[in-house]
Amino acid sequence: MAARSIVLLGGLVWLLAVRAWHSLGLLLALNGAVQIVDAVIGAIHEQAPQTIGPLLFAAALLTAARLLGVRARPRGRIRPT
Repeated sequence: MAARSIVLLGGLVWLLAVRAWHSLGLLLALNGAVQIVDAVIGAIHEQAPQTIGPLLFAAALLTAARLLGVRARPRGRIRPT
């Protein structure tokens, strides 16, 4: 689990450095999905800390991804239909 977090942190830092907001939002959303899977595994094993912690992190990550998506969306452009 620590190795996965280190790799995701490296990607996060890189995307912040190059200001790739859309890709950063995608990384945050994917990490949030991983946390939800971790919470499900914790619930199956009936471990409250392994369920509640990942759920809180998932909520924070998905909220950040959503807010970043709203910020990164271009305004004033008409989308082709």
